[in-house]
Amino acid sequence: MNIQETGSFADVESRLKEIANTRILVGIPQDNKGANSSKYATNAQKLYYNSKGSPARNIPPRPVIEPAIEDKFEVISNEIREGATKGLEGDMQGFYDNYERAGLMAFTASVDWFDNPKNNWKPNAESTIKAKGSDSPLIDTGEMRKSITYAITKY
Repeated sequence: MNIQETGSFADVESRLKEIANTRILVGIPQDNKGANSSKYATNAQKLYYNSKGSPARNIPPRPVIEPAIEDKFEVISNEIREGATKGLEGDMQGFYDNYERAGLMAFTASVDWFDNPKNNWKPNAESTIKAKGSDSPLIDTGEMRKSITYAITKY
């Protein structure tokens, strides 16, 4: 790529700033309580303490978003790289299209992580299985998983 093919230096600089200030966010918005959340914890808070674990509540760490994205890192980062290249070349619609695909891939990987055998989560305790009637860690009503989303934002 050279400047003559992609516009003036100012054009390239402007596109570079837009690329650098664009983020793909995956998670649960802080104010997302979900239909079955308790009045004491949002789904975002529940995901955090389940991801980190809580010795006080006898909850082992069961991380979701970071390992799910890490598992799909190559394909997600390829989309981001391809999008950034398109943006630098002046194809800003292509840039955003690639970022949307990368966001969707990261979102899908995160939602699917709950059932992915690669998550290596400790099984539920017998008392938990008996109380909730299921041996699926982190899945009671499915509200927390349904609350995960993604967004493309500019800073």
